[in-house]
Amino acid sequence: MQTFVRKNEPSCYNYITYAINRTTKQIITFVAGRRSKENIKKVIDKLLILKPRKIYTDRLNIYPSLIPKHIHKVFRFHTNVIERNNLTLRIRIKRLGRKTICYSKSISMLIACLKLYFWS
Repeated sequence: MQTFVRKNEPSCYNYITYAINRTTKQIITFVAGRRSKENIKKVIDKLLILKPRKIYTDRLNIYPSLIPKHIHKVFRFHTNVIERNNLTLRIRIKRLGRKTICYSKSISMLIACLKLYFWS
């Protein structure tokens, strides 16, 4: 999910990358920052510790190099749980809204807000 963090740089957009359990709808782990291989690897590594049977992702070209081929599935319709959760997050946490005057001033405040929401 893309979000805005106010900085003095021209490119202020960051991403929230997270993993969700499809059956319990529980957030397993998340990382806020650039959508880079290092940040996505943090989420995937924590996810692989749990030994999942399948991992469904979108078509981002970074995933095949990070996830073992026998459990990685690229399928558009199995990501609807996380897309629904993205919409719920945007409704409940105003700083994640797309066209709003509310935004985070620092990445650490965004992470703190998400931790409170996910694990409270």
